[in-house]
Amino acid sequence: MKIIAVTITLTLLPLLLCSFGIVIKDADAQSPTITILPNGTVDPSSGIQRDGDTYTLTADLTRPIEIKRDNIILNGANHTLYGSSTGIAISLWASNITITNCRIIGWNAGIYGAYNNNAITANLFTDNFRAISLFASNYIIDKNIIQQNTQGIHIKTDAVISTGDNNLIINNQITYNSQAFEILNSDGTTITQNNITNNKMVLDLGNRAGRNTAGQHLIYLNNFVNNTQMLRVHSYAEPGMPISPPMSPSGNWDNGTAGNYWNDYTTKYPNATEKYHSGIGDTSYFIKFVFGTDIWDGTDHYWNGESVDHYPLIHAYDTPNEMGPKDPANSNPSPTPPISTTPKTPINTPIEYILAIILTLTILITITLTFRSKRKATHHNKHTDMTNLKAKP
Repeated sequence: MKIIAVTITLTLLPLLLCSFGIVIKDADAQSPTITILPNGTVDPSSGIQRDGDTYTLTADLTRPIEIKRDNIILNGANHTLYGSSTGIAISLWASNITITNCRIIGWNAGIYGAYNNNAITANLFTDNFRAISLFASNYIIDKNIIQQNTQGIHIKTDAVISTGDNNLIINNQITYNSQAFEILNSDGTTITQNNITNNKMVLDLGNRAGRNTAGQHLIYLNNFVNNTQMLRVHSYAEPGMPISPPMSPSGNWDNGTAGNYWNDYTTKYPNATEKYHSGIGDTSYFIKFVFGTDIWDGTDHYWNGESVDHYPLIHAYDTPNEMGPKDPANSNPSPTPPISTTPKTPINTPIEYILAIILTLTILITITLTFRSKRKATHHNKHTDMTNLKAKP
């Protein structure tokens, strides 16, 4: 009886601990990736509902998503993809994909784009190392809120099917990032109609491979407010090549008729006035920057330089009010996901504590059962002695 009781206890105890959320968990274990396969199948299907070419999140998730199907929409339905400072929330391994209405928090990269011709619209990115990381061309990034990340938007040439060129960044709120943009070995980026505020560094540029240029980029009709540093340029020297700054390090800060709004414009140029009620200042705005060239002997060479906005705006540009994810029109998703889709987060109790609890309970149960058994034996012996005494003549 004693052995049976102990066995039952040891069997039921782990189940009891799990019911309270205490489980033995490998700290390095990660949730499996959800993949939208080329044939349209979702594997595993939990957390995403398919309706034709539209895939909608039905819950907050901690799993990364990989998309390998062309011509689809992933609608986050205002749900959140939670990371733990590692991994990529959404990887794009196909083209003509639209990612919208997602909240992406706490990843190494929020969205990774390796294939051309995709759109990232009306999402929220916060507390990521890189909110958006592109190694591809012809992206539209619009109406997103990109805040409190280490890097807001990273663009670079060297991925699978990519050139990293001709990407459009329009109508976004980009604020409180350590670095708003990093554009390396790329060309033709257009940055327009964005609110770019309170970032430590706005734009970090790097040379195109084998060419003495950081690329031609068009930057106009943006509101630059309370940023610490505007521009830094890196020129990576190659063996046997002379060390020199790029010839076109900073792109164009106006489109030939209109530039950007700078909140310190009138402070920096107190004598500036508006040209003929055009909304354009009559004094160009100069952007100072530093060249930093990393060369092969491990030393750095720096050059000071200036870029220029020839047509600075007198007043802030009127950007859209609505940015970031929206609730679905006919639903109000709960902030707490269904348990059947996203299980409870377990308490990461160290295994030695759990084993100690099991061992302690086992000892206590064994001692209790042994004590009770001895008491029964003692009582039985006393009863037998009394019976024998009464039976004597």
